[in-house]
Amino acid sequence: MSEEASAVTEDASKESTITGKLDEVKDFMLILNADDGVSYAINYDKKPDDLKNYKVGDRITITYTGKLTQMDPFTGTIVSITAAK
Repeated sequence: MSEEASAVTEDASKESTITGKLDEVKDFMLILNADDGVSYAINYDKKPDDLKNYKVGDRITITYTGKLTQMDPFTGTIVSITAAK
């Protein structure tokens, strides 16, 4: 495996978190108004089980893998959703 491919694989499996207010939930995605003032559309193939514990307006923390940006589609995986502290 090339050094570049190894870096991409490592980045895709690294867990990150983002915290904010749950703004909208659809069958295929959710909108999070993050604490940094940016809204993120986070799509998924199957609605995360943890999501049923929260409603629009709740502050949550999402643990995810992959890359999350404001402009590009989310290509990672949601690992967990928990109540924000």
